[in-house]
Order: sequence, then C-alpha cells, then structure tokens
Amino acid sequence: MSVAVAIAAVSLAIWIYLILGRGGFWRVQLWDADAPSNEPAAWPRVAAVIPARNEADMMPDTLV
Repeated sequence: MSVAVAIAAVSLAIWIYLILGRGGFWRVQLWDADAPSNEPAAWPRVAAVIPARNEADMMPDTLV
C-alpha cells in the first residue's frame, strides 16, 4: 500500500468518525428569543491587561 493511499484511508476514517460518531457537532442549535436569559444578577468588574513597554504616551489614545 502506498503512502498516499494510507494517508487517504486515515483521512477517510477520521471524517467517517466525525460525521457518524460525533453526532453532527457542527450543526446550529435553534435559539428561542423568548426564553429567559441566563444573565448574572450583577455583572463583574472588568480589568484589561495590556502588555506594553515604553508606551505610556500612546496608551490614552489607544484605549479610546
């Protein structure tokens, strides 16, 4: 068996597993707009960490 045929067979086996064994993992779920949302009672504070070195002069313009 040549290498190309072996690679094609492995690829085919992986696709068959993904299609049949994983149950359509790529399908879009229906979304009910009238369903109650799962929003938290209070939103947490958000902190942004920006890795910057010697950029103090440019940071106010960047974060607008």
